[in-house]
Amino acid sequence: MNWNRTAFLHTGWTSRYDGSEAPVGGHAYLKKSVGVEAENFKPVDGGCYGYAPVSRTSEGRSAPGVPKANRTLNIETLGAACYDYELSGITVVWTGRHPERGTVIVGLYDNATVFRYMPPDEPVRPFIAKARAEDCHLVPVARRSFDVIQTRKGFPGMAAAWFPGLHADSPAKEMFDGVADYLPTVRRYSHTGEKS
Repeated sequence: MNWNRTAFLHTGWTSRYDGSEAPVGGHAYLKKSVGVEAENFKPVDGGCYGYAPVSRTSEGRSAPGVPKANRTLNIETLGAACYDYELSGITVVWTGRHPERGTVIVGLYDNATVFRYMPPDEPVRPFIAKARAEDCHLVPVARRSFDVIQTRKGFPGMAAAWFPGLHADSPAKEMFDGVADYLPTVRRYSHTGEKS
């Protein structure tokens, strides 16, 4: 597994991520509105478009043609050049806070494209990553069993975006080994959470 080409993106929690239910979780925006991650595994024109509440930075606010409230993802951490606006071939591990047990892996985008800025003129809702529907794998609720440690140094913490390649020699190494063993089981499922 190439951790330098992997991103963990943390979102609100739903059962299906198909738009049929409002996400819940600790993010402040979820207390005021329905988070758009509700549709992270709902295909549109053959692809899934994933949202996570990644950072709003001064760089994002000052970029021409990018809405002031737009969110940004540090794709240089994944190998992009400083002038790239998107990067393909990335593994996106989606996590969410289980209502009873804490943060778990809820899904996976294989061979995803991630964006430095949320594209402002797309015909779909806001997103920061996209992948072909056949490369998207949603873990059924009953199978969401991989706990993501957040509260120790070198682990994801509460950030909406976390890059394991920056932490290869950290105490999280054992968790990485577990994730690498777990992801093949995730790939058994389609974007609907059914066995493919």
